Amino acid sequence: MKMYRLMVLALLPFIALAAVAAPNAKRPVQIAKSSAKGWKQPSWWLRGNPYRGALVADAAPGGQILFSHHATDKAYPASLTKLMTFLLVLEDLRDGRYKLSDTMVGTVTAAREIPSKIDIRPGETATVHDLLVAIMVKSANDAAVVLAQNSEAKRAGRNEIISDDLPNFIARMNRRAAELGMKHTRYVSPNGLPPPAGSNRGFDESTADDILILARTVLSMPSALSYTSLPFAKIHIGERVVPLYSHNNILCGNSIAKITAKDGRNLVDGLKTGYIDAGGSSIVLTAKSSGRRVLVVLLGCSSVPERDAMARRLMLEALSAVSPW
Repeated sequence: MKMYRLMVLALLPFIALAAVAAPNAKRPVQIAKSSAKGWKQPSWWLRGNPYRGALVADAAPGGQILFSHHATDKAYPASLTKLMTFLLVLEDLRDGRYKLSDTMVGTVTAAREIPSKIDIRPGETATVHDLLVAIMVKSANDAAVVLAQNSEAKRAGRNEIISDDLPNFIARMNRRAAELGMKHTRYVSPNGLPPPAGSNRGFDESTADDILILARTVLSMPSALSYTSLPFAKIHIGERVVPLYSHNNILCGNSIAKITAKDGRNLVDGLKTGYIDAGGSSIVLTAKSSGRRVLVVLLGCSSVPERDAMARRLMLEALSAVSPW
């Protein structure tokens, strides 16, 4: 094992030279100064995979950054935006502002959102729990708006929704991002959808290092993984039962192999995927092995297959790096 470590150290200068020469790497890949034992910059990364930013880290607050490339470049996070909506609702629940069993009502604004959605109609109700499942499993854009509007109303002690509720929730998203130190993040929606045609609203923006901060904070909430780890679920909207299927192909084993332990257990249990045409395919992937949890953030990949393949490979290498020697 000592010989292997020496070989890794000896290879680092050559890997750095390859980064400079790589056609798609205009800037050198950043190798973390405090990288985990056994981790080396993946040479396969230098083959020109198109993306906006990448980051691999220990999930613990203040944990080691294992790999970082263009992690401060701005990107459109698409449905990764829902992680902030998810966090704010979980914090409201923790603070006793409302309960998981409380119902929230569908609105005209929510019904106008484009898919992915659960088709909750104006006046229909669903529990807070089921709406959280909807945004984390199906990535339902209408459910995110329902959560945003209704949470503001409940915080104000109202039953009715008013026009200020959605913008007030988005303002709260931005305040929370600032409190967390997400310096390059700007939210304009609760779900990450692009601006409507003809609108000057703009896009939600973030960076890989800001998304890491958000993901670590989400993981600090005790119930978070009970939602993000679901490959399938059923929820109730009024009298209807609606089946939901996760968009996280690595979690589900859809079109790409799961990451499993030797005993067959699925190691991946979240967190979120995202896609819009203008921003490409993004993912925050998390898994735990040997008592260590790892996060992989990829923003703006050229396609879902490219995103999934890169995220899976980075996760496998990260889990290997943090496992005991």
